[in-house]
Amino acid sequence: MPIKFTESNLLSCGIPITSNGHVHEQLFSFLHAFKNEPSSIPNKKKSASEETLRTTAYHLKFLFDTFEDNGIDPYEATYEDVEDLMDFMHDTSFTGNSIQVYVSSWQAYFDYLTANNIHHNMKFPASNFFEKKRNPEGDFQSHTRGNKDTVRRKKNNTVPDDWLTKNETYADSVLTMDEFWQLFKALNEEDSVFGVMAIAMLQTLLRNGGIRQFPKSPNAKNPLWKSYREMQSANIETQELWFRNKGGSNAHCTVTIHTMKFIDELLLNHDFEERRKKLIEKYVPSKHCKDPLITKYPPLWINQHGTPVSSHMLQEAFKTASKKIGKKVIPHDLRHTGATHILMNYEKVTDLEINMSMLSDIHSWLQMQLCHADIETTKKYIKTVLKLRGNAAILALLPGTFDINKTDVDIDVKKAFEQHMELHIKQFTEIRSA
Repeated sequence: MPIKFTESNLLSCGIPITSNGHVHEQLFSFLHAFKNEPSSIPNKKKSASEETLRTTAYHLKFLFDTFEDNGIDPYEATYEDVEDLMDFMHDTSFTGNSIQVYVSSWQAYFDYLTANNIHHNMKFPASNFFEKKRNPEGDFQSHTRGNKDTVRRKKNNTVPDDWLTKNETYADSVLTMDEFWQLFKALNEEDSVFGVMAIAMLQTLLRNGGIRQFPKSPNAKNPLWKSYREMQSANIETQELWFRNKGGSNAHCTVTIHTMKFIDELLLNHDFEERRKKLIEKYVPSKHCKDPLITKYPPLWINQHGTPVSSHMLQEAFKTASKKIGKKVIPHDLRHTGATHILMNYEKVTDLEINMSMLSDIHSWLQMQLCHADIETTKKYIKTVLKLRGNAAILALLPGTFDINKTDVDIDVKKAFEQHMELHIKQFTEIRSA
């Protein structure tokens, strides 16, 4: 029987229970340290986010369950057993990059056991360290680093190099507008809240974790948050959304009145009150409700059953929608799509062709919305534009060029989106270029 996780206030991922019904003490101790005492884990500096904690727990469950299915004691297992598992994963549907993430979680667990003198026979290959040349143009703190022009990096040697893929662009993740509307329709069929979230993600470039923090009303992080109606009355075109970013740091991005209008029309003025009522009457009194402030700060994204949308729910909705449209799309693809649309429409608005000589300027404003500091990421977006421009895909990307009758989506919604997306992007580029 596999490891199961039972709900608990101690860990958001739950308490790991073994097949004989007992708490898996070592796994529980590791996950607790991973979240609350990161310094007790070698090479771990920051506390894990709730999403990272759940992902790491799943990776370890996968390892333990697979070992149990094959009669292997995890604490007597050797790295050869891990290599066999990696080969199996590679022969099935796992990419090399995905396998590397799994193995990193496993290695952190066994490093924790070693640090706490808990017996095991696992020994992972030593990592190599190398000096990487620092890019001063992308390092905005270079003045604090003295004269050193390199940065120390670690290379994990668990996964073979030929398994790993390094994409030079995000072109394969970028949706055309036709594809986006097919996705929107499929998500809407699952639950209309997912379709509205997709529009918001495309326009704000927020990740899965960020979009779920989008507030309905003022809260602790956003005390001055305004609704669409309030922005309209105050003649405000944009507002800043503050949220907990990947890794736990505070970040903010710009939200335009166009995004707020879609949320207002497609969600708040649709059946939101009915969803909120179910939340209060069914979800809040249940054992699943862990947020003591949920009645004070009600969530914006509530599914048709009255439950706040979780990361898992959103991912599953995209999986189901992907099967319907015949194209694999994950929530993060909307971030890449939105950023590419912004750059392509920047060309349209300014009548300038984007190229690498504009890297510094583009990075200075694109990084604010994407909440990233690495100039290499901006380079990949520029290369994405160059690649898509080269194969004429730009015509299918620009809002206003898609066939409005190609997919069965309300024409008024499409026309509004077409108009608002162009205004949104024009406004965004003007703000960031100012």
